[in-house]
Amino acid sequence: TVKTLGVAMTTCTVPGTAPSDRLDSQTIEIGLGIHGEPGMKQSPLKPCDELVDEMVEVINSRAKLGAGDDVAVLVNNLGGTPTMELYLVARKATLAVAALTGSTPARVYVGSFMTALEMAGVSLSLLKLDPLLAARLDAATSAPAWPTTGGPVAPLAELEPVSAPADAADVSTGGAAGDAAVVDREAVRRVCQALIAAEPKLTEWDQIAGDGDCGITFQRGAEKILSSVDSYPVSSAEATLEAIATDVSASMGGTSGALLEIFFRAARVHLRAEGNAADYRGAFSAGANAIKDVGGADAGYRTMLDALLPAAAALVDGAPLEAAIAAAEEGAESTMKMEGLAGRSNYIRAELLATVPDPGAKAIAIAMRAFAGL
Repeated sequence: TVKTLGVAMTTCTVPGTAPSDRLDSQTIEIGLGIHGEPGMKQSPLKPCDELVDEMVEVINSRAKLGAGDDVAVLVNNLGGTPTMELYLVARKATLAVAALTGSTPARVYVGSFMTALEMAGVSLSLLKLDPLLAARLDAATSAPAWPTTGGPVAPLAELEPVSAPADAADVSTGGAAGDAAVVDREAVRRVCQALIAAEPKLTEWDQIAGDGDCGITFQRGAEKILSSVDSYPVSSAEATLEAIATDVSASMGGTSGALLEIFFRAARVHLRAEGNAADYRGAFSAGANAIKDVGGADAGYRTMLDALLPAAAALVDGAPLEAAIAAAEEGAESTMKMEGLAGRSNYIRAELLATVPDPGAKAIAIAMRAFAGL
């Protein structure tokens, strides 16, 4: 018979009930039920390998696996666990079972087979196989969540352990880019504060020319960055851009969030290239052109590119920052004369569009002026 044990960092929230607070951010529960029922014990957070060893030990106290046994291993997502983490569990479970039986498990399955809403955890199941059970596991099925490929599992390759640095500041950003000039935290704060202050006006414009969420979208991103800027690795422009991109991705959402994440990651890639460690003008241009390439819009489409591309052109031509800011502001204002050729504005009547600028372009211009402290 199948033997299963679950572990999670959070319980699930059953519809119609208040969220449970029995687990704090530093505690896991072992053996909890699929509906969040209390488990066998609570424990402080521990490394994945240590936790899986404990889970296998508990399961095997019932499964009684031994040398020569063929075993199926199933790692199930309880709802809120990233796929990468599921495979970390699967790898360690495979090694732990092999230590018990003397051979690699005959079958290993990883996926979302029985979830518990948003529960952040996994369950691990072990099944001692005979030829009939193995054949049934491999049989064709129309069940959508069951893997369509089966068969024996190849032995795992050996991985060389890599020690993580004790401090995030010790993380290398790679090559010469790690020596990039210090990023001005105060400039980043000014940008965030300016975008937060601009939220009502950006929202007002977007309620006419878009979905009405531009202001709050930029505000969310600015608030997230503002809350994180003190922890940014500002000794490296490349690493700081990566941190900003991650915060933008986590907080903004919508098309604007996706495009700005692309901007910051493309700028980081440019700085990482050999000889570009301090080429901030080129990094800005790389970010703007990445939005253009990925999003499919261009100058004249009434988007943030109408501020970004003129500013990028000015910077690449060697113009002072003030001239690039002026180009961004002029481009943003010019959107009042444009038809909407991308995004939600594509569906708005021309006479309405003529009354307001594109809020995304204006947000870029506001951010650039704030960054320069003008």
